[in-house]
Amino acid sequence: MAPVPKVPAFSTSPPSTKYCILSYPTPEILIVTLNRPKQLNCISAEGNEELDAVWKWLDAEPKLCVGILTGTGRAFCAGADLKGTFYSDHHEAPWLTR
Repeated sequence: MAPVPKVPAFSTSPPSTKYCILSYPTPEILIVTLNRPKQLNCISAEGNEELDAVWKWLDAEPKLCVGILTGTGRAFCAGADLKGTFYSDHHEAPWLTR
């Protein structure tokens, strides 16, 4: 069983994640690893919201200086998950057809 990575003492807790793994090689560095290797780490709408929360937390956390984005498996990121839905209606994306 792999050891659980130690989370430094931050002023706020990191957001919970489902689509990426957060790790801290030093207390000042955050590594965000996209973790959907079967989908070549493409980013779904939920994954996009998760990454937004992670980057906002990084910006607000005074102890963190650097954020590094990487991916598991053979691809860094294949882009957006086109099987998912990124827009809820045509008002947000008039070019979107159903």
